Amino acid sequence: DFQAALRFDPQSFDAFNNIANVYAEGLGETEKAIEYMDQAVACNSINPQLRAARGVLHARLGNAPSAIADAQAVLRMDQSADTQYRVAGIYAQLSKSKPGYAKTAIGLLASAAFKDPGLFIRLSATDPDIAPIKNDAGFQAIFSAISDLKSANSEKIPK
Repeated sequence: DFQAALRFDPQSFDAFNNIANVYAEGLGETEKAIEYMDQAVACNSINPQLRAARGVLHARLGNAPSAIADAQAVLRMDQSADTQYRVAGIYAQLSKSKPGYAKTAIGLLASAAFKDPGLFIRLSATDPDIAPIKNDAGFQAIFSAISDLKSANSEKIPK
């Protein structure tokens, strides 16, 4: 139980993160999840995944200033494919209310896909945070190019 973990270690960012995940994904209580993610980030402010997760939660609620602040902070910390993909989810969610954010999301996804095509294919197929831009021509072009690349590479591998 995550609450027991917090009683044992009140600074456990993993426990706060796990509780936030239960509220966000299991119970659909995004505002409550943000309260716990705030605690997780306070305990480990240099963890880009925690900030990206909080940014996605803010974006789901349409809170653009907080979501963008987290997105920018995360990208200053880390430019890995995983991080760029996560931040793309922030902008994809924000694009529901301001379509211009889709371009930022697509740019981040393109960079993430270039760095780690497998990660892009694996995550983008089912990620609900990317869903708002899946019909965008830019997303479709990236997905098609990476899929073609993956197919071409698998054909070269002897069976």
